[in-house]
Amino acid sequence: MALKKLQENIQNNPLPYIFGSAVVLIGVHYIYQKVKDSAKATINIVKDEIDLKLKGQKLTYSLTTYANLADKIQQAGNGNFGTDEDAIYNAFKLIKNDLDMVQLFKAYGSRRLEFSFTEANLGGYLQSELSSNEIDNVNKILSKNGLVFRF
Repeated sequence: MALKKLQENIQNNPLPYIFGSAVVLIGVHYIYQKVKDSAKATINIVKDEIDLKLKGQKLTYSLTTYANLADKIQQAGNGNFGTDEDAIYNAFKLIKNDLDMVQLFKAYGSRRLEFSFTEANLGGYLQSELSSNEIDNVNKILSKNGLVFRF
């Protein structure tokens, strides 16, 4: 009985059902893309980590330190009236090699951007918080510390 009523409703007024179906499909596609992109990023991070370890690089700090640096970078843009760029610069001054950067990316993971429903990795977060000149400053710090990695 309820199924027959639904069929009649769809036949008499199909637009809401077409629109609803389209919204669901777009949502499913969006989630699929996010999961796929996250998986690719994770694979690249693991590959980079293995390559750098094979080249003899070692972590400079404990894993807890990278987690704390990731939190400090996140906090530099959240809950403030503007971004504390100096806090971000100071965190990157502690990154001494590319393996440190890989570990910082792993520690940061994917976090929700402030005032958004979107999540981003460390690079996406910096793109949302810093101007291109400020990102250039981060890259200069990385270059000065001998890293190949750039944002």
